[in-house]
Amino acid sequence: FLDSDSNADGYIYAYDGAISLMDSGGDHMIKCINDDGIRFSSGASEKMRITNAGDVTFYSDTVTITSANTNDPGLIIKNTNADAEGPKIDLIKDSSSPADNDELGNIYMRGDNDAGEVIEAVWIRGYMTDVSDSTEDSRLRFYTYKAGAQTNTLDLESGAATFYDNIALLADKSIWIGASNDLVLQHDGSNSYITNNTSNLYIRTYTTDGTIRFQADDSAGSITDYIKIDGASSYTEFAKPTRHMDNVYSQFGDSND
Repeated sequence: FLDSDSNADGYIYAYDGAISLMDSGGDHMIKCINDDGIRFSSGASEKMRITNAGDVTFYSDTVTITSANTNDPGLIIKNTNADAEGPKIDLIKDSSSPADNDELGNIYMRGDNDAGEVIEAVWIRGYMTDVSDSTEDSRLRFYTYKAGAQTNTLDLESGAATFYDNIALLADKSIWIGASNDLVLQHDGSNSYITNNTSNLYIRTYTTDGTIRFQADDSAGSITDYIKIDGASSYTEFAKPTRHMDNVYSQFGDSND
């Protein structure tokens, strides 16, 4: 190809089952190889490859997709095969010297505040907390912003979940514990319930000399003890009078003496 001064700015070169578009320095810009796909380069460095099977590989540190349109840009990954498997995203940390607590990948969601500063509003990090063969452990950590500061909100690690702030459930939603909803914690919008559906329900404290207190409103707008199970004195104390309805009685002694 010649420019307006009749200087060669590029070449088309065919050889050994390949055809290339080359710059004036002889570097391959686009190279089509028989039965091996297409390669795109910048200077002497390959940046992208499309194989005959349709697989695309980028050899670049950063790939940016930009749009000024509403709800764009978008990235769609679609699987149309008629099987039970879905598409996937792989973030791979391929280290020659893996170590405990290595990061595996990061996902960021950034936006501007009203001062025009870019804020890392949501951050998801993956770690390999233990790289020992056959005893591997990992952690998925979620960060969000609270009152102007980035905070660790949730950790999913080695089969356990750790929350670093309040857990809010809407009315009529429950926390189910056990394989068969054995224990249920619920608020129905008016009342709260602790429901045990399997075997016995234990309320206990292991604190030395600890106390279990049953408290309620004292009819004057304050909270007070009604029953106290005192581990220090080994007494069950009633702080308010008890009332037994008609035909209901109390029994004392091992044999209802």
